[in-house]
Amino acid sequence: RLLSGLLSLLQWIAMAPCIRLFHDSGVCHADLNAHNILLAPDQVYLIDFDRGTLRKRGWWADATLVRLYRSLEKVTLLDAPESFSDQDWHSLLAGYRESAGLPQASMV
Repeated sequence: RLLSGLLSLLQWIAMAPCIRLFHDSGVCHADLNAHNILLAPDQVYLIDFDRGTLRKRGWWADATLVRLYRSLEKVTLLDAPESFSDQDWHSLLAGYRESAGLPQASMV
């Protein structure tokens, strides 16, 4: 499970290519949240696609990322606030952009 403990920066970054691959393939996960991402030592799994759809790339990809962010905030706020930070989220977004070959934002 995604938030079963503190994750390293590299683990946050590693989740991104999996999510990006689904988005670039047109797979819209209608319920992308903290409970639907499983981490294994060398693998990331997205589960629970019962409401998923195939779509052309579009705004929905950003909407699923926003949903994931809200889920991470909600889950960690009650259970373990220290297990999710802004730095974690920015690491995931950096990995998402990098997996598409986009330049990284500067950290000035």
